Amino acid sequence: MLCPGAKLTSVVHAQPAKGTLVFEFDQDIVEELLGGDERFQELYQQHATLKTRVHEAEIGIHPLDDLAMNILKRQKLLAKDRMAHIIQHYQREHA
Repeated sequence: MLCPGAKLTSVVHAQPAKGTLVFEFDQDIVEELLGGDERFQELYQQHATLKTRVHEAEIGIHPLDDLAMNILKRQKLLAKDRMAHIIQHYQREHA
């Protein structure tokens, strides 16, 4: 298993493209969770990977049929919803 610092580095490199922050209004909380919540780190990485795959399909680098594209988009949304749940839980605990 990687040390926590190494895992965080891999997550940081997988951030969405500049100007398209995930949870832009909660960036302080996102950074806190990326530094200490392994499940949030995994979801953040998954969301970034799915976002890249959807974008590449949309611009034709790796074309997908409608069904496959919808599955990717739903997986991406599910990851984001799960991150939102973790953020809400964090906010309740630190209110």
